[in-house]
Amino acid sequence: MTAGDRLRRLAAVPALAGVGVMVLGAAVALTALRGATVPPADAPGVPDGPEALAEPVSR
Repeated sequence: MTAGDRLRRLAAVPALAGVGVMVLGAAVALTALRGATVPPADAPGVPDGPEALAEPVSR
């Protein structure tokens, strides 16, 4: 293995870490967006108890 090969391998590590951080960031952003669009369980008009199981909620 030459010095150039070692340098290329070493340069790939931060690139892979950067891709991992971007994927994690996208997952967090999508989760936050989903949380902003789903009403909380105690919101007015959200059925609870047996009524919640009786009929599906249309969106």
